[in-house]
Amino acid sequence: MPVDTFEFSVFRETDLIINGRTNFFLRDTIRVPEASTVTITVTDDDGVLSGDNDTDEVADDDSGQEATIIDSDGNELGSGGKIYGEVYYWVSDDAGNRYMLVEIEQEGTAADFFAFVTDFGIPDPGTELTVDRKVNIKDNTLLPEYQTLAATLADPDPDPEPDPDPDPDPEPDPDPEPDYTFTAFNEFDLTLEGRENLFAGFNIMLPSAPTVFISVDDDDPYLSGDNLVNEYADDETGQVAAVRNAAGEEIGNGGQIFGEAYYWVSDSAGNRYMMIEIEQEGSADDYFAFHTDYGLPPSGVELFVEVKYNIKDSNFLLEYANMSVGEAPALAELDAGDAIL
Repeated sequence: MPVDTFEFSVFRETDLIINGRTNFFLRDTIRVPEASTVTITVTDDDGVLSGDNDTDEVADDDSGQEATIIDSDGNELGSGGKIYGEVYYWVSDDAGNRYMLVEIEQEGTAADFFAFVTDFGIPDPGTELTVDRKVNIKDNTLLPEYQTLAATLADPDPDPEPDPDPDPDPEPDPDPEPDYTFTAFNEFDLTLEGRENLFAGFNIMLPSAPTVFISVDDDDPYLSGDNLVNEYADDETGQVAAVRNAAGEEIGNGGQIFGEAYYWVSDSAGNRYMMIEIEQEGSADDYFAFHTDYGLPPSGVELFVEVKYNIKDSNFLLEYANMSVGEAPALAELDAGDAIL
């Protein structure tokens, strides 16, 4: 694969600490500096930062991920070795806004560097943040793209806002919320030997075609979990879904859906896939779709359920565009305006 170069800004741990210590911990308060102090330049044959799942303090990426780490004076701070994601933190400001902060380490060095995942926003310089939660990056719970890592916003616009027109046109009507649709399976479509539920340590069998279509009205492209209150979606606006079977019949209740858990499953050749369990508020049914970033197994294949993780323990947000069990001939049953994922 071709090798590319990626560059992003980071902070030293000491840049963030305001209490005089050399490390910060859960429930500590940290402060975002006025500017980044360090730049990491990575050469890699893929665009994501892996962790150290296989061996502690050794990057999982077998090819690439070597980095130079330079401070604002041009001094090399690292070893030139591979970097990796060690943990990530959920941090929040006093208004309740939450941000994801990734701790990055380099093989053979003791220094820790930190960058925000820009998919979840970047706080303004000077913002004080509370360290709410720490999650070890194991089992690929987080694979951030280099282009989403940054300490501060790049290239802020220094130009002032232009004066408004003397007689501005009226504001247009707001766009309707996007409609996202993806294919899925019912739980009972997957289980074998008469079982009603699937469990780790047992095999499942994929049907020949999708059996469920989920159409979601949402103002963002992510499926949230139920971290705040069990069995209730964290998303306060949107995530309302219609759930239909292959005949186009509504089998859900029109409520909000949420991610409940994810499973690692594997086929007889050792290929591993991530399968997401999706639930709807007020419904006892469970639906399953694959996270397509980790591949999509063919229909009719038998899979072994290796392990189950509660999404509360990972806090990752899934894009609707990355969930599917494959295309199906029954798409005509969906609304004409649905975006098929």
